[in-house]
Amino acid sequence: MNRFCSLGSCIALLALSGCDKASSWLEKGGLGGLPDRVGEPGGAVSADFEALVDRSDAGVRFRRDIPYPLNLKGKLNVTTKHHKVLVVSESELGKKSERIDYRLETEMGFDKQMGSFEVSLSKVGRRILEEEEEVDQAPLAATAESGLENRATRFLLTEGGWKTARKEGATDFKALVWADALVGTVPQLMVESGAHPRVQWFSSSRYWRRGERVVLTGSSIKMLHPYDVSGRVVLIFEGEEAIDGHPCGVFSVEGDLEVHDKIELEGRLTESEIAIRSGKIWASLLYPVILREEYDAVQTISRWPTSARKGPMTKLQGRFEVTKSRAWLPQG
Repeated sequence: MNRFCSLGSCIALLALSGCDKASSWLEKGGLGGLPDRVGEPGGAVSADFEALVDRSDAGVRFRRDIPYPLNLKGKLNVTTKHHKVLVVSESELGKKSERIDYRLETEMGFDKQMGSFEVSLSKVGRRILEEEEEVDQAPLAATAESGLENRATRFLLTEGGWKTARKEGATDFKALVWADALVGTVPQLMVESGAHPRVQWFSSSRYWRRGERVVLTGSSIKMLHPYDVSGRVVLIFEGEEAIDGHPCGVFSVEGDLEVHDKIELEGRLTESEIAIRSGKIWASLLYPVILREEYDAVQTISRWPTSARKGPMTKLQGRFEVTKSRAWLPQG
């Protein structure tokens, strides 16, 4: 397992003057050109991508010589199914506990240009019941109640790091608080969404056959999780499969993780202990990006409503099924 590049040096490639003059991507058509459903496995690899896959009698290799697109727009969809999860919440009235059994959906769009990164939330913790009845707000998604859906914020890369781009006109305080929560984690959010290559990736010299395995520990776990993470995870190669026509290597996943100080898409702070009972990832054979993740895990999650570990804490414990799917479209 080798380091693809240092996150700071790679992101530095994005910096160009004049980027703050770009108009909002929402004004330029938003996510046009991307499928409504992203990260769908199966089907054939597109002809253009198939020609780039490196196969031999020894197996298939993850390429690392193809430049990662600098300008991208894309989507990250996250669906979490709660299976009788125990929830203990705190308030001024004391503690309250309940069992929940439904799924939450969050959808983020992004546009990465040279020196800027724009994010929008088209779905924020939407609660879907088993009978497919949709409810506008989920009681546990505190920031969803603040009206973040269909809001966008843009970050600019400066000599002092990532900064929030301030807009002219009336101040949108809800969007401002959300942006301030995310700005410190923009590099990790770019990796998580697929806008930036994974910091850790597969060796370019190894060819993979079905059944071969690799154990991730220490910093190599950042291949799966770009935030502050520790633990031990085993990946077993299962073969190849396309995601939206993109060639991927498929791995089964099993192991234990601890995730510290993660800022979620909605701006909440979480700490997690995760025991992955079973899972799969679809890792691009051409670029250091994971296009789909599926995990069936037992988790203990501590969550605060703000990024500053302030406010009432909510603890969730039980079985979660998590699916993360990504799609991106190079621009120019």
